[in-house]
Amino acid sequence: MERLAIPSCSGLLDCCNTRQTTYSSPSICCLQGDGATLMVLALFSFIYQNFFPSSTCTYTFKTSSYKKFLGYTEGGKSKSIVNQLETLPSFGYLWNDDTYKQLLTVSFNDTKTLVTVESKYFQAIFQHMKMYSGTYDRWGRKTRTGSSTYSSLVYTSILKERNVSAVETTIELVKLIERRGPLEPGQTAHLSTLSLVERCPDLYRRVTTTRENKEVNRILKTTLSKSMELLRTHTDIYNAFADLEFIVPDKVVLSKDCLLQIKYDRRIFTNE
Repeated sequence: MERLAIPSCSGLLDCCNTRQTTYSSPSICCLQGDGATLMVLALFSFIYQNFFPSSTCTYTFKTSSYKKFLGYTEGGKSKSIVNQLETLPSFGYLWNDDTYKQLLTVSFNDTKTLVTVESKYFQAIFQHMKMYSGTYDRWGRKTRTGSSTYSSLVYTSILKERNVSAVETTIELVKLIERRGPLEPGQTAHLSTLSLVERCPDLYRRVTTTRENKEVNRILKTTLSKSMELLRTHTDIYNAFADLEFIVPDKVVLSKDCLLQIKYDRRIFTNE
């Protein structure tokens, strides 16, 4: 089963970057465009797995190969895949408080069976993944080795789910656990519902355009509930972290004091 390549080092393809424009860290990129995050992550994952490392920012591939990577069979979804790729040049990015730039350019051959994507944005992410890599040794201790850093625990099948908010939330939870690394014995990680919403563009849109608190709380509760399901059906995270447990509050509200608890022992390695 194909997997997404999700940069786990802070600031790279972070969902929260879709709404912020000021950063102090040189490793931070800022994606501009509502609804772009999952489409960009899908294309980035495909290019990363097929072209990295690469000295160029131009990538040519078959549209059928990209469609297969996303889990679609021949036929029905052909047109939508092309349409999706044609949409992406309308988005832009900022890098290290720089000027606004186009995210990428896309061109096709006459039959639209071959596509060429040119993206300095992706190339810059590749380089920063190498520069800020963080890997784990067999004992779960974080080390820096100079290799790329990303999470491959989420299956591309998750992109077919209709609940975009839950998909974003699931990806964000996996990313944050990978980024944080091992917990101290008896330690519990916490994530507020407010912080989670700020990192997930679709969930943020739904929450901020809803006037009634009761409806906001319902959206949060159903999103988290669906996300807990997706973590088991569309990710490998329970096989990657020993004794992993997510504890969702009985009463879910939008607040920095409403905390999702995350407990796990250590990273599990396949050669153990």
